Amino acid sequence: MSQFSFLSREWAAVFEAASKAEGVMHADPRTACFHARRALELAVGWAFTHDAALRANGPEKSGEPGVSVEISLWRGKDSG
Repeated sequence: MSQFSFLSREWAAVFEAASKAEGVMHADPRTACFHARRALELAVGWAFTHDAALRANGPEKSGEPGVSVEISLWRGKDSG
């Protein structure tokens, strides 16, 4: 059973990539890194698509994940 089974219902693509990374972690770490990055890119892409507080600062403004992203958080007056 995968440690990422909780993702399978709502985020099937993220689950697929994460479980592939998990499955090859010891046998092929480089491939595991590829699948782990894919899972992260899918999750970040979902977040940017569904959270209006997040905005991309590069050419990836279409909601697709990319290397250049900025998370713009509201800062209160006491947070310097």
